[in-house]
Amino acid sequence: MNNKQNKEKIKKQISIKKNNSIYTEETQILYIYDIEAKNKLQYNRIKRLFYYHLNKIALKAHYWKTKSTIAVPSNFEKTLDIFFRRFSKYVVVYKAYTDAIEKL
Repeated sequence: MNNKQNKEKIKKQISIKKNNSIYTEETQILYIYDIEAKNKLQYNRIKRLFYYHLNKIALKAHYWKTKSTIAVPSNFEKTLDIFFRRFSKYVVVYKAYTDAIEKL
């Protein structure tokens, strides 16, 4: 593979930002989650455990969109599905597939 082909391949892998939108060559997966508990003590315990294990996955900072939304490339799908299934009793999760995310 020559240098020109390599540069083109890298350009396709990098997100291109246009007019507050993020476009990627591959599909992104948007995870929207909410922690639910019966009382404040249980909520704090689950939240601490949830974020401790989520940080062990070592997601890059730009994958976080808000405190309860994560947008990741499709190669993270299996990892995050397994992670969210672990907390399925206390965390409600929605998953959406998208090619672009636009900031309003």
